[in-house]
Amino acid sequence: MGKENLQEQHSNPNSNKRLNGVGKSFNSNTKGAVYWFDKQRNKAICLIDVSDVENIRLLHSKLFGSIPLNIIEIDSEVVTHFIGQLRNAEYLDEGLNNGKDYLIVLSRKLSPEKIRAEDRKLVKELMQDFHIKTTKTVLKYEGQILRFYEDYLQVSFCSAREAIECSKKLDEQFSTCREKIPFCKVSMKIGISFSGLVNWQIDPLDDAMHQARRMSYVADNRIMVSAAVKQQYDSESSKQLDGNRIRVLSNEEQAFITRLMDCMEEKWKDENLQVNDLGAYMNCSKSKIYRKMMELIGQSPNTFIKNYRLDRSIDLIRQKHGNISEVAFESGFGSPSYFTKCFQNRFGLNPTEYIQTIDL
Repeated sequence: MGKENLQEQHSNPNSNKRLNGVGKSFNSNTKGAVYWFDKQRNKAICLIDVSDVENIRLLHSKLFGSIPLNIIEIDSEVVTHFIGQLRNAEYLDEGLNNGKDYLIVLSRKLSPEKIRAEDRKLVKELMQDFHIKTTKTVLKYEGQILRFYEDYLQVSFCSAREAIECSKKLDEQFSTCREKIPFCKVSMKIGISFSGLVNWQIDPLDDAMHQARRMSYVADNRIMVSAAVKQQYDSESSKQLDGNRIRVLSNEEQAFITRLMDCMEEKWKDENLQVNDLGAYMNCSKSKIYRKMMELIGQSPNTFIKNYRLDRSIDLIRQKHGNISEVAFESGFGSPSYFTKCFQNRFGLNPTEYIQTIDL
């Protein structure tokens, strides 16, 4: 596929090669392309930035003439995951070159709540401003962006110190932005996890990404880090972590969160899920679950279940392209009207308006 436009970036003959090429702009709606080449299978994958299917056909015709074209439409979440996997593999190569056998993963989750309809434009502008600041900050601390929506971010670092310092800077910038909208409650939750890599495979990094994302769901307004991250940070820095801004999980607390999130991820779509079900799954009494969740998360079990469903529904709304009825039932709500009511009570807007506001 247009070898003159491709530039090989890695030299390991056994790895997938990421190849970049900027496609010619045949019209104003075709901006460019990125290629990935798998040398073992002798296959190239091309992502093209165009506005619609017709432009893909035109571009293909100009490049390859009568060669058959097969266009397969896939969900945006699949594209995001695919790009993330490629970036993970690329970043593992970079980490290997740096002599590191671990990576640190940071997950950041934003949750604007109680947005007034008349303030949607201002909130969107502030989200855009923070989006730009976030990108610059991550690059400054040598982070590699793996996932990035406006309200959700995952980054890899080769240093625990850089990950912690980046999280603190993001926290400062977020506080500055939030002061501009005192009428809107906006929370930012950050979780940081450790990935000890085994033979430089992607699976351990995926596990760390999964763990960090879980932590970003349960963190209070402090930065939550695992004990392994703290241990690595101590080996890299002589500074003490700020206990007012950063919470280090004990192994027991990490285990509790793991069991809680295992249960939630398995059962959150079940509208009959109750606190007693959490207790049975986690082998804990109802009182212990309540006490530990208030201590770790600052929410009662019932509140957490509802908020978790609402948070996950945002991902589903993106995937379902606004089909609120499907989203409502898949999120564990008994009816679309009840789902919309709960969503609006928390976020101030109906689901469609909310997505239009936070997506840039």
